[in-house]
Amino acid sequence: MPQRPRHPADGIRRTPRLHPRAHTLLQIRHARGIDERPVEPDRPRKSVGAENTFATDIFEPEAARAELLPLAAKVWRNCEAHGICGRTVMLKVKYADFQQITRSQTVAVPVTDQSEI
Repeated sequence: MPQRPRHPADGIRRTPRLHPRAHTLLQIRHARGIDERPVEPDRPRKSVGAENTFATDIFEPEAARAELLPLAAKVWRNCEAHGICGRTVMLKVKYADFQQITRSQTVAVPVTDQSEI
């Protein structure tokens, strides 16, 4: 049985009836996590991070420090850009076999200088 128009004069019907294929494709896209709408979070940011995958393994502490300094600078720039600061700094290392270790340090007052990271 055909659906009745909303208003007899305009002949408008529900979208799935007009374009059932388009409606189905939209449902498929959403089921796959494809959605072009902008994300509008409803809660404040709780962390800021930066990461890098290295082409070769790093074993020497000084080489690791040299690689971590640009990451710390990136985190600091993000904190400044968003006007936030935190008390905990965490380092995560993931190996080629996907095993990972984490270390963190929490201080009494928020970090207010890039060198503290």
